[in-house]
Amino acid sequence: MLLRTSPTVWICASQYEHVPHAPIPLVLADEPSIFGRLAIEALDAVRMRWRKAYVVSNLLGPELRVLGDSDGLPRLPDVNYYL
Repeated sequence: MLLRTSPTVWICASQYEHVPHAPIPLVLADEPSIFGRLAIEALDAVRMRWRKAYVVSNLLGPELRVLGDSDGLPRLPDVNYYL
């Protein structure tokens, strides 16, 4: 049974500026994490370079902002939560 569908978004530090054609520095959650896999698959699908910059136990932090299409990143798929 589908409980809900939630959007998945790119987040970054408030002062981060994406440099076109530079590898995207990814901060990834500890495995297992569906969100890291979704990000890597989306970047690989559009042949954008990326690098693992850091691995963390949680992705919460102060002064984060959401990146969108205007930042040149591919759209991430929604995540379905099932019971």
